[in-house]
Amino acid sequence: MPLKWSGNFRHPVLDDRHHEDQENANLLAEWPQSPLIIRNKIDLSHHRAGMNADGVLYLSAKTGEGIGLLKAYLKDKMGLHSSTEGRFMARRRHLDSLQRTRNAFITALNHAQTDQSELLAEELRQAQNWVKSRVN
Repeated sequence: MPLKWSGNFRHPVLDDRHHEDQENANLLAEWPQSPLIIRNKIDLSHHRAGMNADGVLYLSAKTGEGIGLLKAYLKDKMGLHSSTEGRFMARRRHLDSLQRTRNAFITALNHAQTDQSELLAEELRQAQNWVKSRVN
């Protein structure tokens, strides 16, 4: 069978040797809209690895050609970027939120000692918001 259903993988994986196969065409017509169609076995069809403007990725699982493109595509779709600057900025934002949370707790403690319950509640709400901003 030229079309391979890959478990929970939501992109069709086709055998590139059967590019114009009617069975592939029928199954793709029934497939939910997919942003990417993967055509495997380019080592046998002699197609070049790459992605075209129509969202078709050509690769060979056997030789590894095009696998880097697939990984990059999936990482991009999942929002995973490995830039050092991105990790540094995320850490900086995390530390900033922790510092703001700490300051809100200290202020809340001061309000608790002076019996200012409305201000205490507001500072605790602020602290909670800072913590939630790092979780989301």
